[in-house]
Amino acid sequence: MSDDRDRKYPKPLHDLNNQLTVIQGYADLLLDSIPTDDPRHGDVTEIANAAKAAIALVPVIREQME
Repeated sequence: MSDDRDRKYPKPLHDLNNQLTVIQGYADLLLDSIPTDDPRHGDVTEIANAAKAAIALVPVIREQME
């Protein structure tokens, strides 16, 4: 069991990053299964892009906490 000091992020940020990664993963799976001419494709692309952008903010938030 690792010590909390060994974590890259505090637990709430770690949990947030995990949830965002799940959202991104499912969005990517959907994108692989939805044809590009399907009207839903654009919506799922937006979800995937938003998840990626949110994941990129996690280290910025961590930095601001220091």
